[in-house]
Amino acid sequence: MAAAVIASGISTRCGDSRKDSGGGGETALSSSELSTAARRRVPGCSEKIVQAAVRRLVADGQLQTWPAIGRERNRLGATGVQQAYKKALHAFVAAKLKAAGIREDMPALEQAPPAAVADLRQRILACLSTVEPVAGLPVSARKLRQHESLRDVPKADFDRAVLELRDARRVSLHPHGDAWNLPSGEREQLVADPSGNHYVAVSIRTE
Repeated sequence: MAAAVIASGISTRCGDSRKDSGGGGETALSSSELSTAARRRVPGCSEKIVQAAVRRLVADGQLQTWPAIGRERNRLGATGVQQAYKKALHAFVAAKLKAAGIREDMPALEQAPPAAVADLRQRILACLSTVEPVAGLPVSARKLRQHESLRDVPKADFDRAVLELRDARRVSLHPHGDAWNLPSGEREQLVADPSGNHYVAVSIRTE
């Protein structure tokens, strides 16, 4: 019942989003916003019930978690809906830029050249082979990031390179089952993808 209430709460908020924005109907909610929406529809629905239903909906693939924005732990939205999260993230970044006196139309930071990206991928593969010579055995993301040849690499660049290696079927990633309940410092040691999934270890593919 609680899961149905939460799903209905999301639909209600999506309806409000259409009225406010004039279209789209996509909404990414924080956990507190989602809880408020559910409680509004069913008075007396406890926080414990709401959170249990959220976990069930995420496990069933009906909801998707998105990386935290600012001080929030994460945002939740219908699986496959990306535009709502992009809007929320853009609004947050725009506010930060404005507060810092930076115009949004200023030139963006240059991305690393392709050669540098390819070099980082090769460094990661070399480190994996050094730390664990037996292909297929996992190496913790924390141990890999702390290797002397990778510890100076920004987390965003490291994560992107590892994900590209996965997409190229050079490595396998091992997911963490409950990363959002880890302290932020420990979660930062994991590899994260744009969908909010976290990976605790990496291994070289053997096939």
